[in-house]
Amino acid sequence: IHTILHELGHIVLGHRGDPLDEALPPALLALLNHRRAMVGRLRQIGGGIQGSIEDREAEVFVRLVQRQILFANRLAELT
Repeated sequence: IHTILHELGHIVLGHRGDPLDEALPPALLALLNHRRAMVGRLRQIGGGIQGSIEDREAEVFVRLVQRQILFANRLAELT
């Protein structure tokens, strides 16, 4: 759940990802394109809380969302 919220934080905060053709090897990109038309961006895997400013912002987002869920007594819905 934490990872999903972290990645959603990147989206909500408007963080820029890396172009797929720069992040994936050509063979894997060709396989993905063959299976479905795919246009988008892929975030590079960072170093967690010690990573980029964007990763730290996404971590703050996660903690704020989780705290609000706990205060609303909705932990079961989160999981």
